[in-house]
Amino acid sequence: MALASLHSLAGHRISELTDSVWLHEHEQDRGASEIHALPWRVQRARVATDQRRSDSLTDRLVARLYGLRSIQVWFWTMSLISLTALVVLVISAVHPQLLSH
Repeated sequence: MALASLHSLAGHRISELTDSVWLHEHEQDRGASEIHALPWRVQRARVATDQRRSDSLTDRLVARLYGLRSIQVWFWTMSLISLTALVVLVISAVHPQLLSH
């Protein structure tokens, strides 16, 4: 399941990046305001910086977590789950008594 989730995550991420590039190029070609891609990332970073000075503890914590990109958190979490499952599989095949009480 973890490997299937990693594959799905990778596919969605590539699609997201492709759509983002297309949308940004579409905005530029049509002379529209650039509200996607890098200008949008700069704006989000600005908002996060402002939130770090908020009176609300929740706002400050959310702003700090903003530095961790969701794609990285999900990717490495699913990688760790996959690795753990593989280790358990190998142990159960090679030395199953290690898994008993």
